[in-house]
Amino acid sequence: MHFYSYDMHDPVCRLAGCALSVQIVTLDNIYGLAPDALSVYETETGGVLECKALRFAGGQEQAEGAVRVTAEKGPEGLAFRVQAEMRRKIKCIKLLLRGLPDGCYYGLQGNPQPFPPEGVVLKYPLWMRLPLLGLRFTDSPDVVGISARRERVGTYRFALYSEKQLWSGPEGFVLELIHEQDADRLDCRMQTCDWVLHTAADWDGCMEDYLRFAEQRLGLTPWEQREDVPPWLRDIRLCVTLHGMHWSGYRFLSYEEMRDILEYVAKRIDPHRVLVFLPGWEGRYYWQYGDYRPEPRMGGEKAFGELFRFAREQGFHMMPMFGGNCCNMAFADCAQFGADAYLKSPLRNRYHGNGPDWNQDRGNDTGWQAWLNPGHPAWQRELCRQILALKDTYGFDAVYLDTIYAWENDPDHSVADGIRAIREQLRETGLMVAAEDWFDTMLGQFPLYLNDWDPETVVLPKWFARYARYIAFIGHAEPSRGSGGVQHGRFFPYRQPLEDEAYLPTLSFVDGTLERAEPEVARVIALAAKG
Repeated sequence: MHFYSYDMHDPVCRLAGCALSVQIVTLDNIYGLAPDALSVYETETGGVLECKALRFAGGQEQAEGAVRVTAEKGPEGLAFRVQAEMRRKIKCIKLLLRGLPDGCYYGLQGNPQPFPPEGVVLKYPLWMRLPLLGLRFTDSPDVVGISARRERVGTYRFALYSEKQLWSGPEGFVLELIHEQDADRLDCRMQTCDWVLHTAADWDGCMEDYLRFAEQRLGLTPWEQREDVPPWLRDIRLCVTLHGMHWSGYRFLSYEEMRDILEYVAKRIDPHRVLVFLPGWEGRYYWQYGDYRPEPRMGGEKAFGELFRFAREQGFHMMPMFGGNCCNMAFADCAQFGADAYLKSPLRNRYHGNGPDWNQDRGNDTGWQAWLNPGHPAWQRELCRQILALKDTYGFDAVYLDTIYAWENDPDHSVADGIRAIREQLRETGLMVAAEDWFDTMLGQFPLYLNDWDPETVVLPKWFARYARYIAFIGHAEPSRGSGGVQHGRFFPYRQPLEDEAYLPTLSFVDGTLERAEPEVARVIALAAKG
């Protein structure tokens, strides 16, 4: 974390029992409140702070603007809301809670971490699955859950550190609550989400309070009530992952070999209870993104068609993989979409996602891959066109959208609206749509996800099964040699499937898996058949 080398001289006001400051960040500077233009009104249920002028550069310069902070105590807790107006477009508003005592903070898993004097920044979405942070102070056994509440997904950050910005202000810790304005709606006026402080006996109580809000206002629906879960998905007891072609062109399985594996599986479990996941089916994994078609070196259209014909006849549910927001610029003419198609930050830094060392030059240079905004109309149309054309030709009832969770507060198109639009276009044709990763609003849109079920690294909360299901991550080791297949890892320890209500047992296949590990393959299938 960076801090200025001078005292910012932000006024600290008391409102509803909290010591707080406000900072306004524009596209080119940061502003605080002018002390001589401040007024605070306390009420029985909270209070109001009003400021009619701003200043910057540690109070050396004045600026026009106005800020209003309201605090209201209600059934859910104490809610703060900030409104600001300037002559410049506002990028974000920071509400700073100051003079906090020492303690620990809670993340998704509920494992308390001591307050870090040097500071920590927690970002939602992506890093945080819920815009919720828990604090427990050393002088209290209770946990205070602090959450961002708004009916539209937003970009929020929590920053926690020991006081470093006020050299003569209150000591203790500072919690910054940052709401970044939707970049596709940037304006000189902004109103934040409701920052709600809810006190509970423990972290689980804070979590349950937020989940109630998410169910009521964000469309988070319990698994049993979800309308986007087809009946066949509720009956799935096994996922079979068939790895196609590595980025380098190494062929793990041909279409004919995939068919042979499914024939083996069909003799041991009802195929109607099996989901078949196909990563790298279109050829060179990731490299072929944006140009989806059967790969000639794996058998071409004829063998691919035969694979799907056999799967349909047996009753398997096929789920090919597609890049939800990226393509290879060598294949897809990204230039035709225009610069506004690229996924980018509010100040137009292009997002470039992960950088696997695909060619092992140790440079992690994946500049051939464009990361696109799912909210861009042309990319939406092209992605859905390719998926639906393949569906009509070969017949499948599910699709997996890789990396669709990737988030930027893009100034040209809403990422959240784009994800929802792609999902709806595919669902309208009867497809079940799965995604790689999740945060709360996505959890209400996709019923199935990938996740590493390794108990040493699993990051799913215990309540995940209340809303969705997951299969093992794409790099889940197959049982013959621990190969991660097309995944950009290498080899991993093969572990037994996790017993978890949300987990659909997953069995991965590469070249040689069935021949070298047939006893383990048969054992896992037999267990799934009993489920």
